[in-house]
Parts: sequence; structure tokens; C-alpha cells
Amino acid sequence: MKHVSIICWVGLLLASCSPKTEIPALLQNHPLRATFTKLDDPNNKPEVLFNGKDLTNFYVFTAKNGKNSELDKNYVVKDGVLFFSGPDPGYISTIKSYSNYYLKAQVKWGTEKYGSRVNSPRDSGIIFHFNADRVWPTSFEFQVQEGDMGDSWLTGTVTCTDSNGTSYPQGRNNRIVKYADAESPYGEWSLLEMIIWDDNAEFYVNGVKVNDIHNLSLTEGKILFQLEYADVYYKDIEIIPLKEEFKMTKKAISTEKAPAAIGPYSQAIEANGFVYASGQLPIDPATGQFPEGGIKEQTRQSILNARAILDAAGLSLANVVKTTVFLADMNDFAAMNEVYSSFFQAPYPARSAVAVKTLPKGAMVEIECIAVK
Repeated sequence: MKHVSIICWVGLLLASCSPKTEIPALLQNHPLRATFTKLDDPNNKPEVLFNGKDLTNFYVFTAKNGKNSELDKNYVVKDGVLFFSGPDPGYISTIKSYSNYYLKAQVKWGTEKYGSRVNSPRDSGIIFHFNADRVWPTSFEFQVQEGDMGDSWLTGTVTCTDSNGTSYPQGRNNRIVKYADAESPYGEWSLLEMIIWDDNAEFYVNGVKVNDIHNLSLTEGKILFQLEYADVYYKDIEIIPLKEEFKMTKKAISTEKAPAAIGPYSQAIEANGFVYASGQLPIDPATGQFPEGGIKEQTRQSILNARAILDAAGLSLANVVKTTVFLADMNDFAAMNEVYSSFFQAPYPARSAVAVKTLPKGAMVEIECIAVK
């Protein structure tokens, strides 16, 4: 029994010591930590953008020669570190686009400066949320420059507000100056961190928050690391997703138990847990005709058609959250409402009822609905 106890205790100890993904303190202590829901996913691992060996997750773009032209010349890996050099401005860019993430990288200045930078501070940058390659693309920038590490530059048509609520309209070279200095001396590594969520961005240098911008007009895109007339080193480039990415799902719903779509539309579309049913005319799918009678019979048929479509999506009228009723004559509202109310129970769906000049095929009523799974 004692041996069993010892074995169990050791097993628990090993389990408690098993390696797990550590959440950076910057994120763990963030005021909005609760909104960074991906951090609670045990399968959410940091994505190592730079593997210390090659440019697997990147491509190169230069002002002179375009895309992937100088992979072995100005952008090389030395002893597990990225080294950018030379007088031709350009960058390495992620192949993928990103949104809602934490990014970290370490940067250190090299020796040489070129062109307009010979007598000026060394310059580089992390440009994010861009989509079209050029020097320099429409984007936001985490400025990496001697003495100005943490400024933000807006290039092209992007817009945002700063930490004081000041708006920065469209126009090249809008600059938002950092409000703290934390960069390391020349020759030492500086840790750069960005927290990007929704339409907000925060910049940190060596653990100190130096800038934040909000209401970003671009919230997704690729990320690049810049070479701008000065040798520079980068290493330890990682990214951690912070939120679930919105991915639209879209599926057509169809059934023979409702009138077929006879134009460029679907009977219904299921998208991200909602079903959007097209307006249903009071056509009996078995005959292709309106039912005999008046507004009551037509209302009933329109709702039966909508119910058949919902049934094909695995739903019922109880799942309906919104309806729109189109009437050829608003004087028919009371009679329509009498039939309509027999199909729905409280809490009733939200509803709009409007009179229109005419309806297709001379119908007296048409009803569309939105349902949620």
C-alpha cells in the first residue's frame, strides 16, 4: 500500500510539472485578459514565425527587384539570427495574414548605414495589416528607429485615433509619437511586443508600454520586418492568437416541399448558425398555384412553405427570431395576423409588416424569416 501511495504521489508530481504553454505576463496581467479567449485553449500554442534556420514562413520583397529576388543576399540567417543589410529598401513578410494576436520579436542594430541614413539614426520597423506589396505598403507601423522606438506611422489611406482620442485621417506619413522611452543602448537587444485585438494596437518596448492606437481602419493583414538603409538583426519572432477568428460558413438550403427558387437566389442560406429564408409566396409546391380563397389561405400557405424550408435545415418555427410580412393591401393585416398568430408562440419573433405596391404573380402576401440554431 505504501508503494502504491508513493507511485501515485510521484505521478501527480510529474503531471503537475509537465510542460505547458506559458502565457506572457504582459497578456496574463492585461486589463482585457478575459476577452483574449484563445489563451484559455490548451491547444493554442505560440506560432514560431522565425525558426532560427531559414525564411520558411516568409517571403522577401525589395524596392529594386520585387518579390523573392534576394533571398540569399540581403536577408540571411546567421547563428540563429536574422540579418538584414544593404542599401536597397525592402522587407521580409509573413506569407499568412493575421488578426487578433500578440507578437514578440527582439531587435538589435548592426554596424553599417546607407544612403540617406549615413548621417541619421538607424531605421527599421514592423509593419502590420498590409495586403499589397510595395515599398512602403498601406499599413500601420511599429517604428523601430534609434531614439524613436515605439512611434507609430500610418502609411497610405489608413486611419486611426491615438491614446488621447485624436483622429488621424487618410494621408501618407501620419506619425503618432510614443509617450515613453524604453529601448536598449546600441549593441544590445530590445524586446518588442505588440498586442492587436479588434481595431486596437498596443506597443511595448522591453516590457514598457510606449504607444497605443485605436479605431484602426485595417484589422487584418500580413506582417513585415523592414530593411531601410541600416543593418539590423531580428530574432525570437513568435505570434500567439488571442481570439477566435471569424470564419463565415455558408450553405444553401433547399427542399421540394416548398416552391423552388426560379431566379438567382436560394430558398434559404445557412450562415454561422443562422438560417435566412427567402420570402415565401403562397404557392402550393404540389400544384404550383395559389390556394383557393383569400388572404387567410395565402398566409397559411406562405408560412407552411417557410416551415418546410426550416425543417430542411433541421429547425422549426420555434427557432424563428425575425419575420417580415409583405402585404399587397394593408387592409388585409387583421386577417393575416389571425392566421399568423396560430403558428407562433410567445416569445414571438420580432416582426415587420409593410404594404407594397405589388407582389410577384399577383400574390396577396409574402413572408420571409430568419431563424437561429
